[in-house]
Amino acid sequence: MFTERHTRSRPPTSSSLSKRSRTTPSRSSSSSSILRTLVNWFIIVLITNLALSRAVTQSWTWGHEGKWSNPRTIRDLLFPSPPLTLSESQLALHDGSKPSQYPLYIAIDGDVYDVSDGGMRNYGPGGAYSAFAGRDAARAFVTGCFKTHLTHDLRGLSEGDLEIVENWKSFYAKHAKYRYVGRVVHPPIDPSTPIPEPSTLGNNFTSTACPSFFATFLANPRFKTCAPFSLLLTTSTGFFQAERAPYGLLPYVLNASCTASQEECTGLMDSLAAKIQQQNTCGPDLAKGNPLAVEALNGFRSYRLMREAGCQLSNTTGRFCFAEASAKTNPSDLYYYYLPEGTSLPSGATPDCDACTQNLLAVYARYATNTTLAISKTYASGRTAAALACGPNFAPLVATSTAGGKSAASVTVAFDTRITILAAGLGILGPLLLAT
Repeated sequence: MFTERHTRSRPPTSSSLSKRSRTTPSRSSSSSSILRTLVNWFIIVLITNLALSRAVTQSWTWGHEGKWSNPRTIRDLLFPSPPLTLSESQLALHDGSKPSQYPLYIAIDGDVYDVSDGGMRNYGPGGAYSAFAGRDAARAFVTGCFKTHLTHDLRGLSEGDLEIVENWKSFYAKHAKYRYVGRVVHPPIDPSTPIPEPSTLGNNFTSTACPSFFATFLANPRFKTCAPFSLLLTTSTGFFQAERAPYGLLPYVLNASCTASQEECTGLMDSLAAKIQQQNTCGPDLAKGNPLAVEALNGFRSYRLMREAGCQLSNTTGRFCFAEASAKTNPSDLYYYYLPEGTSLPSGATPDCDACTQNLLAVYARYATNTTLAISKTYASGRTAAALACGPNFAPLVATSTAGGKSAASVTVAFDTRITILAAGLGILGPLLLAT
């Protein structure tokens, strides 16, 4: 026993130390060599990837423009600026009229966002939504009324309406280019002052004939039964709320639209598309580019196309493809459903290369040569983005025809305000949605 313990505690000999000293540097040198090789290969791959991205997409990130690929986001994270506190008069200076002195700001429910980067075309002077610049127009984000609801006064709105306000705030906070800068301080609202009056269709038309036409077709039971996806998609805040429950309420709404008689509904939409262009209905408003009338006309014309697009089912899950797109964290697939409405893809949109997206583009390709449809103007950009992400054979290449027929009606529409046109918040298509 003593001998065994004594042997175990015996110190190493000089020869064993010599062997260890010879082997240790060798192993260390080998590990360092492998590490250097890996680092070198990583640098080579990184530089090659950046060069290819720049050559193919004219950007360093393969066209991706997420929040974290924006250098300003990184700068703000490393060197944060204290949040601003603005008065209403100070906020008004940021309306885009003097961009060199004052960044372009909008506010919603007190939160102020800088939209100078990428937002000048829409929110700056002459932009389709310049009414939002330099003020807190939270109520108009819900109701879509740009005449009497450009105010932060949210009194009288429903719980669902207030949730929409929160959705918009989340949209701006998470936007790749817009950024939160602080708060605007409003004077207290006198509770004795009247609540802003509900918007009416008459506020947005140049004549009484067009709103009368709208009131007639919206009250038509046949129209309500059709629940046209082409109009619900861009004009109903109720549908916007349903999108937030992609596997709850939304499938029921889509099912109502997809099970309506295709023959009867197609005939009705074709008839409405012809009537809305007449001089004794909305012809004068269409000639002036009234966005409400233009949206309605495009919705009537694209009924067949949008029915096919919205009623597609996933080959793997059996769910509506639109519902699955609404549930995804990446909104690019959802953006593709707005191409037939005349809305181009946002920069950097990269779709998933799945069967739903491929089948959707195949549907669009069949209609893209019809110049009376807005898809004839937007299909090419959608296909290009898909080809970059999924390969050149992912979607059909279509040469848009310019022969014959009237061209598609057009109106400037931005994704960040896409639900404020036509009946957004006016209670016109919301009840229609709930009735289905």
